[in-house]
Amino acid sequence: MSDESLPNEIAGRPLTPTEKRLLCFLLKKADIIKSKAWLDALFVKPMRDGGMGSLRILPEYPDQSFGRRASDLRILDKDGVPVVVSLNLDSMGNPFELDVWKVDFSPVIGLDIESISNI
Repeated sequence: MSDESLPNEIAGRPLTPTEKRLLCFLLKKADIIKSKAWLDALFVKPMRDGGMGSLRILPEYPDQSFGRRASDLRILDKDGVPVVVSLNLDSMGNPFELDVWKVDFSPVIGLDIESISNI
């Protein structure tokens, strides 16, 4: 997940299978119910975060702003460095961001989602 993917940032893109699994886990953990159709139609926009992989959930609205963190997950990157993935909601309670923070601020290589038994 690197900043090289930013040219599509205006139109957005669908979630990768790993991103979809992470988002489903975080939605379930936050007791937020979204349909499979919503998830399949979802588009995201990579955020400028130094290659850690944070995503803005589309569509964006003019007055949309951060509301609160709904849930988070601690997971290891493939290099063994811890990563925190958070689902943030906007001020209206809608999914807003999938925030990815690698604790050493280096780019994410690949999240080891297989190490989490309930994802």
